[in-house]
Amino acid sequence: MNFRGGGAPKNDAPAGFLAVLKALCFIKKNAFTLSEVLITLGIIGVIAAMTLPAIISKCDFYVRKQQFKKAYNTITQVFLKAEADYGDLFGCHYGYEKNWDCKLLREYVEKNLNTINVCYGNALSKGCIPEYKGLEEVYLQNNPGWDKDDLDNFINNSYSGFSKNSLFNNNFAYVLEDGTIIVLYSKEFILFMIDINGKKGPNKWGYDLFVFERYREAVKSGVIVRGTGQNFVEKGGISSQNMIKEIYK
Repeated sequence: MNFRGGGAPKNDAPAGFLAVLKALCFIKKNAFTLSEVLITLGIIGVIAAMTLPAIISKCDFYVRKQQFKKAYNTITQVFLKAEADYGDLFGCHYGYEKNWDCKLLREYVEKNLNTINVCYGNALSKGCIPEYKGLEEVYLQNNPGWDKDDLDNFINNSYSGFSKNSLFNNNFAYVLEDGTIIVLYSKEFILFMIDINGKKGPNKWGYDLFVFERYREAVKSGVIVRGTGQNFVEKGGISSQNMIKEIYK
């Protein structure tokens, strides 16, 4: 509005008011209603519920892979150093009947493992290991049709050195400075289990408990630390054989 005379300045108040009014109408027109907000939040919640478990599982598996790699490299390097210092200890590996060098190998490994606790039997009561599930229990879970004869056959013939009784009372066990636990199949480093995160959970075969063996392909080939198959895996776990493939992808 222009008021003539008196030198009054130009007054655009009505136009400014209209601009503000239009802006308010625009905001009101485009604002979310409460129901729209709740629907959006519900969709976000559903998506999160669907994706978070998978993300957490992947993160957990990544951590386990790193722990596995560290433990695997540690024992491999100790064996390689033993062979460099003492020569080719071909007399101590899986599938070889005499194994006359196993005592020498074990003594050397014990000197180079940086242990904080060693148990020559009674590993559970002496605090070297938590209460692991015996391999016979794993077999029963994986083979629900087993009867008592099947279980007795396992205990007497198939990897009985990893039965609950053997793990708790007979086998040698080593606790390393970083918490890693190594449990021998009896008393020698031919077949052994590694708990890659120590006494922390879940303490399950194929999750944080993995079995390895010293193995030679042929007479002239070197001894390697080889992973084992599904015999030592609880449902949903992964064998050490496949985990080795995973860490070198």
